[in-house]
Amino acid sequence: MDRPYVDAVYADSPGLRLPLPVTLPDGYRFLGFHGATSRDSAGGTEIIARDASFAGPSDTVTICAEILGTGNQSCPETNVHVMSEQQGVRRTVFIEPAEVDARNFWADVQYSDTPDDWTWLP
Repeated sequence: MDRPYVDAVYADSPGLRLPLPVTLPDGYRFLGFHGATSRDSAGGTEIIARDASFAGPSDTVTICAEILGTGNQSCPETNVHVMSEQQGVRRTVFIEPAEVDARNFWADVQYSDTPDDWTWLP
């Protein structure tokens, strides 16, 4: 997955941008965006939830973000207690299998919804 892929996803489905880690631990790679939940609004269709995943040496990490207050819970509950709510958006992390070592990284890393900040994106 590369920058043109990310740009195309955001161009094809405007709305919520997914906050992803600025850096990745060694051995992890971006698998891509997997789903988006939309709703109709006065300006057309808008994305209100989005998720993506990363494959690691022994686990798969899914990051999901959703706009709060839409009456729709699209993201799974976190299974590793990594969740944040900022500016009306909830971000959850789901790790399979749930490993404490991996959880620590995903809880402490800096997140950004700006692809230019993602050091791992070619």
